[in-house]
Amino acid sequence: MEHQKPKAGKFALNYGLILGLVMISIAVIMYVTGLALEGVQWPNYLYYIIFPVVIFYAIGQYKKANANVLSLGDAIKVGLAIAVVSALVYVIYGFIFNYVIDPEFMAQALEVAKR
Repeated sequence: MEHQKPKAGKFALNYGLILGLVMISIAVIMYVTGLALEGVQWPNYLYYIIFPVVIFYAIGQYKKANANVLSLGDAIKVGLAIAVVSALVYVIYGFIFNYVIDPEFMAQALEVAKR
């Protein structure tokens, strides 16, 4: 039986959604605790750690599903697609947050930045 190559889109969608939800979780925690208006940046550093971990893990899972064969092109395709999907998820959340949940947040943030 011949091995069928897995689709990169499936991995990108699954892990991109996970990464997008992590980004949203960090943003919500910062908003709820008030850290966003204080200008605290350390929660964002968590994302900088989690981002490559998720990307590398997903590429590893793609390799495992592809009979431990991975080309550079496939690795880049999977990693870039995950980043794009997670960015789209976060952008959608950003629009919902800024126009529905708390439309005054940007004005508050600008006011705090002026001080």
